Order: sequence, then C-alpha cells, then structure tokens
Amino acid sequence: MTGFFSRNLVRDARRGFTLIEIMIGLMIIGVLMGIVIPTANRYWAQAKIRTTRQELQNIRFAIESYQTDTGLYPARLRDLIKRPTGDERIAAKWTGPYLPKKEVPRDQWGNAYHYRITEGGKFSYELYSYGPGGKGSPKADHIDVHSID
Repeated sequence: MTGFFSRNLVRDARRGFTLIEIMIGLMIIGVLMGIVIPTANRYWAQAKIRTTRQELQNIRFAIESYQTDTGLYPARLRDLIKRPTGDERIAAKWTGPYLPKKEVPRDQWGNAYHYRITEGGKFSYELYSYGPGGKGSPKADHIDVHSID
C-alpha cells in the first residue's frame, strides 16, 4: 500500500506549474497589457474628440434654428433651452427648447463649451471646446465647430 500512495503523490506533484512557467506566463500577460492599454487609451481619447465634435454640431444646429425663429443669435447657450427674458419680441418668436436636455451640455472632459457672438468676423459666432487640455490649452488643441467637416 505504501508504494501506491507514494506513486500517486509523485504523479500529483508533477501536475502543477513550476515557478519558471508562472513567471513566463506573467511576462506574456505583462507584454500584452503593455500593448493593449495604450491602444485602448488612444481609442478612448479619439472617441471623446469625435463625441465632442458631434455635440458641437448639434449645438450649431440648435443655434441656427434659434436664429431662424427669432432673427438673432442667442446671447448665451442657455437661451437654447429656456425662453430668453428681457426682449418680448424674441421671447414671442422662441419655439424651443432647441436642445433635448434641460441643461447645456458640457464637453467630454467636463468643461463648458465656449460661445460668443462675433462682429465683422468670418462667422457670426464662435463655438468651441477647449479640448482635452481644458481652458488655457493652445488654440491648436481647441475643437471649433466651424472647422468640423
């Protein structure tokens, strides 16, 4: 009987993994994670930019609809959601809300969109996100509604 148990114990001990096999497995997992994580982060960043561009297009459409209805551009983005007060002629022509949510959307990094009416420029208004760097980022990093294809 002793020979039977000792043979099974030896056979069971050989079924496990050696330290070298475990280390190789961990190295393979580490290399794969080193490739997958940066790639996933890059796609995630691109998705945020695409979503922000789409949202800017939606706001642009709302601004243009507001302008068509009232004859003026909104003084602020909030006017796209709530009837503007102060000028009854504009309030009477307002057929909003022009945006589906009850709040003005924020960009994908949690920052407010920058909007202002411009005089004498190429466009009647500016509308952009500061981009991933937030306020203070270089102008080249801004996502401008007028530069979206």
